[in-house]
Amino acid sequence: MTRDEILAMPAGREMDKLVATEIMAAFAGGFPAGQQTTFFPPYSTNDRLAAELLARTTTGRAWGADFGVNFNGECEATIGEAKATAPTLALAICRAALLARMQG
Repeated sequence: MTRDEILAMPAGREMDKLVATEIMAAFAGGFPAGQQTTFFPPYSTNDRLAAELLARTTTGRAWGADFGVNFNGECEATIGEAKATAPTLALAICRAALLARMQG
């Protein structure tokens, strides 16, 4: 998936699936045995779950993270060098986490 595709992806099931498979499973070393992989937590629409995602992607890393609302009224999240905006904080965090994963 390209940077532009990630930045254009809306909140919802496909974004949640991408976050779960590309980010959360990678940090956990795969999904726990017996976990259903047809259900994906709503990372892109739930601020609490997005905050957990943010903590998971930055813990023990040399780079930090920041989030908030920019001058245009958009939610903005930065993880390392990866920066994303979105209408909601949860979606901005998901986008930034995916971009950070692309950068390594």
